[in-house]
Amino acid sequence: MSAVTRTNLASAPSRPRVTARTRRQWTHGFLFLSPWIIGFFAFQLLPILFTVFLSFTDYSASSEFKLGNFNFVGLDNYKQFAIDPLALPSMGVTLKFALIGIPLGLIVPLLLAVLVNSRRLVASSLFRTLFYLPSVIPVVAGTIIFGGVMNAQSGWLNLSLQALGITDPPRWFTDPAWAGFALNLLAIWSVGNAMIILLASLQGVPTELYEAATVDGAGPITQFFYITVPMISPLSSFTTSPLASFWLSNSLSLRS
Repeated sequence: MSAVTRTNLASAPSRPRVTARTRRQWTHGFLFLSPWIIGFFAFQLLPILFTVFLSFTDYSASSEFKLGNFNFVGLDNYKQFAIDPLALPSMGVTLKFALIGIPLGLIVPLLLAVLVNSRRLVASSLFRTLFYLPSVIPVVAGTIIFGGVMNAQSGWLNLSLQALGITDPPRWFTDPAWAGFALNLLAIWSVGNAMIILLASLQGVPTELYEAATVDGAGPITQFFYITVPMISPLSSFTTSPLASFWLSNSLSLRS
């Protein structure tokens, strides 16, 4: 072995040893994460994979799922979807909802997080609790609440509009012109989780950055767009996760 090789081996960084404490911390971390991991696989990943599998069969939900009740049809379902006259309008409605709902799902909780994080807000803990409460309301209860609030005949929203002189208030869930707006309101109903995530991210921004920006003459709006938004952007993806879409799809099923 040459002297150069021995020198390189001697100077090479040694592999860090994993101590018993580190293993114990990893074990505790996986134990705390295990409920979410199990729920993710059981209620999200496996149903998605199973749905993809069923899309290549002629299985109908009206029959029991067992071998012999379905046949593999390859891409026939996708070919039928491509020539279905209702396919493009349905995709257009979904796209319109996504273009409105996803930005709202980020902007609304961000504004609420900035509000409750403000030092000028009195009783910020109370407002934080009130904004978060809708997130812990079950899907069924939240859907029933919205069904009552936006009912075309007896909902207090339409009754308030009638009291203001609007004789023909919108039929929120039956009129195509207003259904998308109503569904977007339903989608941002439970933004409490996203607000808490963004609030934690806001509180993790170093105050030295704001102090330096203030010394340089930057105003609140400039600090928000050039300091706050870039610093919290890594966590903003959590607020637009598919979970809100799953929650909304359950709500739509209950509404129908």
